[in-house]
Amino acid sequence: MTKDYQRLWKDVTNSSNEAEAVMTLGEILTDKGGRDFVSCLGCKQAKLCIKILDHVSREFCLLPFRRFR
Repeated sequence: MTKDYQRLWKDVTNSSNEAEAVMTLGEILTDKGGRDFVSCLGCKQAKLCIKILDHVSREFCLLPFRRFR
């Protein structure tokens, strides 16, 4: 079954919930077809994608480091 990346991207851009937008973007990026879709986004949409990913990466760095044993 193929995913409807255009619909998923629309969900990302229209979401008022940041966590849902990030999870949906993650769903897009989990497979090659989704990554191909993102690589073909226009400039404005690509900037939004990068902004979301940048925000997530900064938040991730702020998490306390825990060593798992």
